[in-house]
Amino acid sequence: MGYKLLGLVLSFVVFGSWVGVRFSRDVSFNQGCGGHLKLAAHTTSVEVAKTELQTALTYLDQNNMTSGYTSVWYNTPDEDVGFWYNKLKLAHAQLVPLNDQISDSERSLVLLKLNESLLSGHDDWIVKPMGISVFGHNTAYFYWGWLSAIVLVIFFLAVLFHEEPYRRK
Repeated sequence: MGYKLLGLVLSFVVFGSWVGVRFSRDVSFNQGCGGHLKLAAHTTSVEVAKTELQTALTYLDQNNMTSGYTSVWYNTPDEDVGFWYNKLKLAHAQLVPLNDQISDSERSLVLLKLNESLLSGHDDWIVKPMGISVFGHNTAYFYWGWLSAIVLVIFFLAVLFHEEPYRRK
């Protein structure tokens, strides 16, 4: 029973580390980029939208999140980082010539279009490729998570269904 319990504890530590690192990377991405995209989508000021989009784009540039796919096995259009990055750059470029002196109806229309471009319409989530927070290391995180989860389940079941051998008194 001892090695099974030790295996369970170690596999729990490895899986828990994966969860913690993924959570940390998600928080880091939201602080550097995602939160700024959400602010840009919800602002009523063209200048604020430009600033927030530029902050997000700077983060993406600094972290080499400008092209590629977040896919592990096969590429799908919704995981195309280059398309997403270029969409953000285009949205920013369309805002650059504008200022807060445009008419209220023009400003509302531009900001509504930006909001629809950045957020999912039904749940107010940022539209982004799945797995973007670990971009560049998606395959490693995928296998780390799955393998550690499988090993954890195996050791859990081994401990759960462990039978004590018959002992003589």
